[in-house]
Amino acid sequence: MKIHSTAPAALNQQAAEAARIKKHSVQIHGHKTSISMEAIFWERLKVIAKRRKCTLSELATTIDTERAGNRSSALRVFVLKDALSPGETRGLTNQPRRSRDRRASSAA
Repeated sequence: MKIHSTAPAALNQQAAEAARIKKHSVQIHGHKTSISMEAIFWERLKVIAKRRKCTLSELATTIDTERAGNRSSALRVFVLKDALSPGETRGLTNQPRRSRDRRASSAA
């Protein structure tokens, strides 16, 4: 029996485009910078900013102020946490785990 894919080619192309990393310009702490991020995360950040009635730059600055690691990763984690239900985010943190941080273990 032959099984056919139910996902049309256009849907696959759309998913590939959403996953492609692109540079996006944003102002953080009053300074222009670029963020390398997948389109799906960038678009979701814009939706969140609109929902919070703030600019994308204001949202990115808030996230950047609270970040512990890489800026792009902090933005992605923020989007993921926003998408999860409150129970699913319990115990999650943006803080890196020191026991797995190579710099921390090599400096010891």
